[in-house]
Amino acid sequence: MFCWYEGASVCCVYLEDVVWTKDASGPSQSSLDQFRQSAWFTRGWALQELLAPENVPFYDQSWTFIGPKTSLSAKIAAVTGINEELVLRPAEIFYSASHTQKMSWMPQRRTTRAEDIAYCLLGLFKVNIPLLYGEGGERAFTRLQMEIIRKSDDESLFAWQGSMIGDYGMLASSRRLFAE
Repeated sequence: MFCWYEGASVCCVYLEDVVWTKDASGPSQSSLDQFRQSAWFTRGWALQELLAPENVPFYDQSWTFIGPKTSLSAKIAAVTGINEELVLRPAEIFYSASHTQKMSWMPQRRTTRAEDIAYCLLGLFKVNIPLLYGEGGERAFTRLQMEIIRKSDDESLFAWQGSMIGDYGMLASSRRLFAE
């Protein structure tokens, strides 16, 4: 999916929980608050929708144009914790971010299926693993890390905080361990 979004001419973001109002001085405080709190920013799959395509216009619940990602980049960076330069750059330059930096964008994100918290990251790391729904989120996340290690010499993947409990060794058992 990341490659699909990367090749897209445009990827429209529909924020169903935002009502965008503005006057001559700009957007209302209520609109800005709703934008910051939009559920879209907590979705696991939304990360690739945001980062892969260059042209990303944002719309509110009535399809009122809020603005392009380029003019909203500071607000997006504040909400997501993603460096503003990485929000703005084309995907091929974004790949230079460290593995730990990319993982740090995930702790607050959610997916409907447990395994998707790992699967939605495949394109960000340029790796592939079989999708095995039913294996559970921890197992999928472990397989993702193993494939990242196999494909890269970036050892920042080991820079997480937490206790080494279970069968994971140096691998994090959860994306939440990358929060710091």
